[in-house]
Amino acid sequence: MIRRHGKLTLLTLLLSASCSGIFAQEIPVTTPIDSLITVGYATGSLKTLSGSVEKITETQMNKDQITNPLEAIRGRVPGLTIQRGSNGPAALDAVRLRGTTSLTSGNDPLIIVDGVFGDLSMLTSIYPTDIESFTILKDASETAQYGSRGASGVIEVTTKKGMSGRTQVAYNGSFGISTVYKNLKMLSGDEFRRVASERGISILDKGNNTDFQKEIEQTGLQQNHHIAFYGGSSESSYRVSLGFMDRQGVILNEDMKNFTSNMNMNQKMFDGFLNCELGMFGSIQKNHNLVDYQKTFYSAATFNPTYPNHKDPVTNSWDGITTASQITNPLAWMEVQDDDATSHISTHARLTFNLMEGLKLSLFGAYTYNIVENSQYLPTSVWANGQAYKGTKKRESLLGNMMLTYKKNWKKHFFDVLALAELQKETYTGYYTTVSNFSTDKFGYNNLQAGALRLWEGTNSYYDQPRLASFMGRFNYTYADRYVLTLNARTDASSKFGANHKWGFFPSASAAWVISEEEFMKQFPVIDNLKFRIGEKLAIVGENGSGKSTFIKLLCRLYDPTEGEILLNGINIKKYKYKEYMSVFSVVFQDFKLFALPLGQNVAASTEYDADKVQECLKLAGFDVHSDRMKKGLDTWLYKDCDADGVNISGGEEQKIALARALYQNAAFLILDEPTAALDPIAEAEVYSSFNEIVGDRTAVYISHRLSSCRFCDEIVVFDRGRIVQQGTHEELVEQTNCKYYELWSAQAKYYA
Repeated sequence: MIRRHGKLTLLTLLLSASCSGIFAQEIPVTTPIDSLITVGYATGSLKTLSGSVEKITETQMNKDQITNPLEAIRGRVPGLTIQRGSNGPAALDAVRLRGTTSLTSGNDPLIIVDGVFGDLSMLTSIYPTDIESFTILKDASETAQYGSRGASGVIEVTTKKGMSGRTQVAYNGSFGISTVYKNLKMLSGDEFRRVASERGISILDKGNNTDFQKEIEQTGLQQNHHIAFYGGSSESSYRVSLGFMDRQGVILNEDMKNFTSNMNMNQKMFDGFLNCELGMFGSIQKNHNLVDYQKTFYSAATFNPTYPNHKDPVTNSWDGITTASQITNPLAWMEVQDDDATSHISTHARLTFNLMEGLKLSLFGAYTYNIVENSQYLPTSVWANGQAYKGTKKRESLLGNMMLTYKKNWKKHFFDVLALAELQKETYTGYYTTVSNFSTDKFGYNNLQAGALRLWEGTNSYYDQPRLASFMGRFNYTYADRYVLTLNARTDASSKFGANHKWGFFPSASAAWVISEEEFMKQFPVIDNLKFRIGEKLAIVGENGSGKSTFIKLLCRLYDPTEGEILLNGINIKKYKYKEYMSVFSVVFQDFKLFALPLGQNVAASTEYDADKVQECLKLAGFDVHSDRMKKGLDTWLYKDCDADGVNISGGEEQKIALARALYQNAAFLILDEPTAALDPIAEAEVYSSFNEIVGDRTAVYISHRLSSCRFCDEIVVFDRGRIVQQGTHEELVEQTNCKYYELWSAQAKYYA
């Protein structure tokens, strides 16, 4: 594994081992797509969810040597960006799920571990092997369950639980080394002297031949160890685990140690009437950090190579260059002390009462305590007169909620109703002190009295105790496992706001059509979950003759299936009035036709039309109705078949008018079959740049041979020889290098530069 580290390139070698024989192994279980999952406060299945939800199970996670649990899903979730930090082996600079949602507040997603709320730092308390699955909520229809806290997306982590059977033990561990693969090529001491002599440059020559880049490097040892004990019966189960991570960086004095623990217990009581869950997880993490990467690496590369790699024996200090700007002896930076220690513990309990069939009452409570201690000492060799800093940050959180849920199946109908009341109180406290003017470096940050208090911003403390009260309702309806409607409404009252502005309301609504449950899709067994979400943009791609247009014409009832049937609301579409069924779709086929009629009548497909609406649709489609050629505007005849003053239009203009005709119908589904095939690249780019505005809140199905035009779509379905062979986003599909989409993309990619 090769990684970048500042100006260095690192090569990491990894050896791993897991126990067998007397130790039982934990076998990961792949969760079927239609199994129940936790989605916020609710439970559901991926097949019948109307919102955008991704679930990553253990078998789908990355298998590299992982420090932060989010590294296990890096590159696995479309739209999730994870940037590695530059201030420690375990740091993450930024995690973005829904882009930048705030200029003043944080943009990191809300982190929830087994129902406990937290931020990215809480994840360091979870050993990656203890994670059963990640559930990622991306769109507003699902994140609205958490109000404003879910504005940047939500990542839910579910840890492993015990299982019935005798007590078992599972161990896994790994060992690796990190070393510098490549350095900047700089002059050695001898080369520096020779070049200076050749060019007549006066230098300070101390007679040594030191490579300061190598002097600050080390071979970093990395190791992971994890052991878990689990077992139980049909009525109770437990799982306890301990983990240890040790990461040494490739720079001296850079390392991280993390001790983690996790415990889960479950007990059923009173013949299943009451289910008790108890959990606890925590960690102690210690880091030794580099303070200034830029000065350290810049100094290592540019410092005079004739200087020695040790202190001056007379002054017992590092030789420096007083005339150089931003350049300090790099070995002096290795004496900087920059340490932090983080201790975290979270406990939670849940009582679930099964009141009657489908009706449950759940009581949940959680307590979280987190403390971060920061210590830093800058010695006199890198900071005039030295400087020491000590600070502590504490966070306590109390969370409690009561939730009532009711689920009911009745014939082809399924109802899921949820009501929630929640209270949360957080306490933030902290202080820091900065002192300088040290006469010696011997004490470091352990004796602040040896220095003098800095008069400006040297000492401070803070205290804050925000509270939040919330109520939420959720309604989910599914018909025949095909049509899904979800409504959420949450209201929060925060103590951070004034008396008349405490309450905020966060509603959401979403709907989905699980098209894979329609009979006409049963001939495509490769895809078991193809759905249209309201407002979703779906691209259909494939080679000529792969079945793309046939699929659309079946859907639009231009063909009747020879096998199976197509159902709408459980009824064969042949039993609907044809005009009524077709009103659901606005379609632009490859072989569309325009009439030798005035422009406005062509768009409206009628002699009577709304002129303002026609002009708006033409504008969205990129057609200029006010051009010199259209002297009569919407009354300008197309072609000269019926009017000698008619205008002949190009193929690109015909496509724009056909697109405007589809927009004028204003149906719920907009289907475009190669809508830009006759457009030049500039006109095509204009259509793509305004595609969201053109489609609006409609569900759009887009068929194209040009894969570059599909990247703006939410989902891509790949056809090959009459079958659906792939489904996913562009980012997901292009990573599947042995599949059809990658083959098509690679064949066209050279034209996209």
